[in-house]
Amino acid sequence: MPRDRPASPPRLIRSELLRISRFSAVGATASSVHVGVVWAVIDGLNIRPLIANAIAFSLALGISFVGHYYWTFCENLNWQRALWRFLVTALIGFFLNNIALVAALRFSPMSSAMSAVASACVVPITTYLLNRSWVFRVQ
Repeated sequence: MPRDRPASPPRLIRSELLRISRFSAVGATASSVHVGVVWAVIDGLNIRPLIANAIAFSLALGISFVGHYYWTFCENLNWQRALWRFLVTALIGFFLNNIALVAALRFSPMSSAMSAVASACVVPITTYLLNRSWVFRVQ
């Protein structure tokens, strides 16, 4: 009988790089929705930046969870448990995003819409690590 051996380092690296690229693709899709909605809501509907950011975040959240649950991490997990943990992680990300947005609005010469775009770029590394180690518990 063959014994189960741990994956070789090159295989682990390839696996992790694939996971990171999938995370990036899902994140880019969700971020594009987020940024597009923020921009449209601020410029088109003249809604305040923090409210526009909350609306955009909510829409992007659904895209992000489905993409990560079914494609990025593909772990055999209870989807409800993963969803709750994902929401906690997303709220942490949203909190960090809003800190960055307030800082950009207050201290940079960027427009409100550009400040929202810049703030959306702050969180991916933190959320990847939380998703990998806690939400989807990749071994």
